[in-house]
Amino acid sequence: MNELTFIILNLIISSAVGVLFQNCGIFICGIIGLVIVTIVIRKCDERLYYAVFAAYIVSIIAMLILYYGYINEFGIPYYIGGSDDLMFENKAKELIENNKYFIFQTINYDMQSANNSKAFVVLLSWIMRICGIFGGYHTIAFRILNINIWISTAILAYKALIDMTHNRYSAKKYIISFLALALFPNAIYISIHVFRDTINSAILFFIYYIWNHKDNIKGIPKVVITLMVTYYAYWLRAENIYLIGFIVIMSIILSIKNLNNKSFFILCIVSLFGIIFLNSMGIWDKVLRTTSFYSTYVFGDMDGLSIYLFKIPLVPYGWILRIVAGLFSPIPTSILKILYIFDSVTVLFNFFIAVGVIFQIFMIPYTLRNIKYLDTLTFTFFIVFCSVVLVTFTFRHFIFIYPFLMIMIARQFIETKKKYKYLWFWIMFCLMVLLLSIYILVRLIIT
Repeated sequence: MNELTFIILNLIISSAVGVLFQNCGIFICGIIGLVIVTIVIRKCDERLYYAVFAAYIVSIIAMLILYYGYINEFGIPYYIGGSDDLMFENKAKELIENNKYFIFQTINYDMQSANNSKAFVVLLSWIMRICGIFGGYHTIAFRILNINIWISTAILAYKALIDMTHNRYSAKKYIISFLALALFPNAIYISIHVFRDTINSAILFFIYYIWNHKDNIKGIPKVVITLMVTYYAYWLRAENIYLIGFIVIMSIILSIKNLNNKSFFILCIVSLFGIIFLNSMGIWDKVLRTTSFYSTYVFGDMDGLSIYLFKIPLVPYGWILRIVAGLFSPIPTSILKILYIFDSVTVLFNFFIAVGVIFQIFMIPYTLRNIKYLDTLTFTFFIVFCSVVLVTFTFRHFIFIYPFLMIMIARQFIETKKKYKYLWFWIMFCLMVLLLSIYILVRLIIT
């Protein structure tokens, strides 16, 4: 498939969805998303267009099933009948009513529950304004844009994998790796909502990408782009500034060739001052407060063993348990509800999310084997992973780690001999059976 054919087919799908909902704004957001994808996919193997279009079709179908399923289950097309997604749209309408156009206009503007998401609400208000020119905003409009942003992130991960492995494997293996990420169930599920997490994931990976794989962006342009993106990312989610800072610093450190003892000593001193600076800003107290807030927040979505996990203090042993649990998360207990998947759309999607997590669990050996590299990818994955499992642990934030995780899995899986793949499969299969048996037994005891 060539680029022109891909564009035409993509526009046909977007226009069809627009006609279905009788809303021109949906088509406009489809065009905006297509522009982003087209820019990112440039210079890629033409065979990738087939995979990207397939991922787009699957995501659109999932979005429509979720939309109508939510209406049937809750009466409105929003998560659990109205959560952050509905709140974000209401806050965006509020900005429009109060003539707030830019982030700096909202700095001292109290947005209550959206105070740590101001950049996202501003973006959403602009989407609403643009759609308003063409007949009005529909919640499907942003979701189509969100799908394209996730697919673009998966394309960047595909390009990073090729660069990292020096394009020495078949195109088929790289395309399968792309599909594994683009079609990962939890990522699709998050992206077909009006959530900020897909954009957040895209930003974190974009920063990693331009500092490690984009050789034609150097010097001042790279710094300017990073600062601009960081400004937006901070107002999207304040904690992003620390993650971006870590990614940039690690990228610089690990790019230094022939790192001698003197350079290493200087880096240690700089790192020490960095820790002191963060401490002076109260970052550690902020982390503890955020951890406490999210631990309370996620209790509402938990039952059984998960609650016991979060009742354990992080120090001295809780952090170990959370890291281990994070490798198996979101906990795939919904796989046991296979007989009830047609009872509600929530059960249906939770089941498919569980299927994706089981795949993730079977890939744990390949994830852990990346420790031997000690490169920017591994360090970035580790710090982002820890920021999720130790601080928030909400299912939506796991999308932050997926681009890094899938590259790590792919580069190890591709290089592993078939006999070892079989060995790891049966080891993980036995572990899964054991854990499932323990889970069922403990559930029977505590209920």
